[in-house]
Amino acid sequence: GESLAYDTLDFTIWSDTAIEFTQGDPLDFYFDEELINKFYLLDVKQVGKELYQFSCVSAIGLLEMSMHYGDIYTGTLLTDVLAEIFSGITYSVDPLVSGIRLYGWLPYDTKRNNLQQITIATALSLKMDSEGTLIVGTLSADTVGTFGTDRTVLGGKVEKLTPCTAVQVTEHYYSQTTETIVLFDDTFSTEEVILFPEPVHDLTITGGTIVSSSANHAVVQGSGSVYLTGKKYIHNTRLITEGTIAGDATDHIITVGNSTLITLLNSYSIAERIFQAYSYPSEIRADVLYGEERPGDVVSIINPYTELAETAFTRKMDIQLGSFLKASSDFLIDYAPQGAVTNYANRVLLTTNQTWEVPAGVEAIRVVLCGGGD
Repeated sequence: GESLAYDTLDFTIWSDTAIEFTQGDPLDFYFDEELINKFYLLDVKQVGKELYQFSCVSAIGLLEMSMHYGDIYTGTLLTDVLAEIFSGITYSVDPLVSGIRLYGWLPYDTKRNNLQQITIATALSLKMDSEGTLIVGTLSADTVGTFGTDRTVLGGKVEKLTPCTAVQVTEHYYSQTTETIVLFDDTFSTEEVILFPEPVHDLTITGGTIVSSSANHAVVQGSGSVYLTGKKYIHNTRLITEGTIAGDATDHIITVGNSTLITLLNSYSIAERIFQAYSYPSEIRADVLYGEERPGDVVSIINPYTELAETAFTRKMDIQLGSFLKASSDFLIDYAPQGAVTNYANRVLLTTNQTWEVPAGVEAIRVVLCGGGD
């Protein structure tokens, strides 16, 4: 998607005493003693003499309110970056994906936006377990639930979608140079955060001390006239296409251009997965009785037109509160998610004229040819 979605919870309560909460306070939403989701308070407004309106978001929504410094990554463990993003939030990483390493650049941005970049580059999922812990893992293609006639409300419909004809993703390359750029030139004697206009490396400072830094920032303890410099990166890009572009009105092209964790290591896998996700022609939109199924699950659901069971991917569930839980839902017919994108496992550098044999068991290779230059 174009943004990393998060859950919201809005409700109004009556109270004859003043309501006092702090932004970020946790709220657990239960129904029949079952935890439905863990939320965090965004706002409380008094809307009547004894009426209070609550607005809450899930953990992902909370990440919209804090910033992440980002960095240039050359094989950094996924778990190390997630620890920065999820600071203060209870989460767990599935051991199957904990060894993934990140390559490319994350800018100084909200934690939510940078987390979205990670999910695009790795195809990871974010779900909650029965105790309210956020789980970083992968989506499963196994069918986990059934919405039969006993759980599907009459009046559903099948929406025709426009399958994409091609997906174009942009690879990003960041190469160190020796060109120096002035990042700060002023006077202060306190500890300050300096943000850079572009990613840099090899910081040098006079008139202060660098407490910590990344490619995008430096925390500096000034001691007078502070002069901070760094060396630039060259940013090159390359366009990867999956599918067919006819160049006429029949084209329906999905583009991913600003995801700077897409490199030659994962670009083809990402393009293939996005092409698959946007290639399905129809989805079922129906109200269902909410149970243990969650968005991201593959389920069996009755097609309201054919009255036959379809295997479908749960894209959205919008719960309506009441004596029972009814969810207005979207189900993408026949789509089955794949596992995480783990990049290529090995690299071989050939610098002489020689023969190289593909090892046994290898199913895909990527060849990058570099010509001679002055």
